[in-house]
Amino acid sequence: MALEVEAAAAAGGAGESEELVEQKLLLQGKGKGKGKMLGWPVSPRRVLQIALTKPEMSGYEGPAWSRFFLLDVFISGDWVGFEALPVRRRDIPGWEMTCTRAVGWDWQRLCLELVAQRCDSVGLGGGKVLVFRQGGPHTSDHTAVTGRARVPLLDALAPGCDGDGDSDSEGGCEDLSPEGTRVFKRIVKLQGWRMPAPGEAGGEPRNVVLGEVSVVMRLTVDWW
Repeated sequence: MALEVEAAAAAGGAGESEELVEQKLLLQGKGKGKGKMLGWPVSPRRVLQIALTKPEMSGYEGPAWSRFFLLDVFISGDWVGFEALPVRRRDIPGWEMTCTRAVGWDWQRLCLELVAQRCDSVGLGGGKVLVFRQGGPHTSDHTAVTGRARVPLLDALAPGCDGDGDSDSEGGCEDLSPEGTRVFKRIVKLQGWRMPAPGEAGGEPRNVVLGEVSVVMRLTVDWW
């Protein structure tokens, strides 16, 4: 009550109306109404939303991956999440992986990285490890990358900045806000290296497409 009297007196000295004084008191959580305490000021942050679906093997590898293959997602080297790739073709339509990542003002310099790899064990956190077994009791911590893809966010999300030569204004891609970006929706190919067969002409490893996955990305604003 004393605070209300002090505020009213100060407002009266400043020539403020009783209605304006009441509004200020409500904002401070005082007065007759259901006031709301003012919290910390909120600020926007950019959030990258990623959805992956429809993974498929290609070439001689068959319609799906063998057991214990994982698809890891990175943003410029920082791990975001992973999901086991489907073993059977009938599992592919229901396979989906979603993840989000807060990004800074320099999101244009970041890249989405997808890595398909065969793992014999996976760390679960807290010192726990999930060990995969195949062909008997033998286990190891061996990991072999079979395919990877890299998508620069600037090329994927900025209109006119994907190298097609139709940019509206030079240098405008560096100042894009999330509202000015587009939704990226495309089939991304996972590239890998295939060793040459004995006696094969050339005798050099070849970069080939070993799989693909449907990628959807969008940049949004979150208030926190």
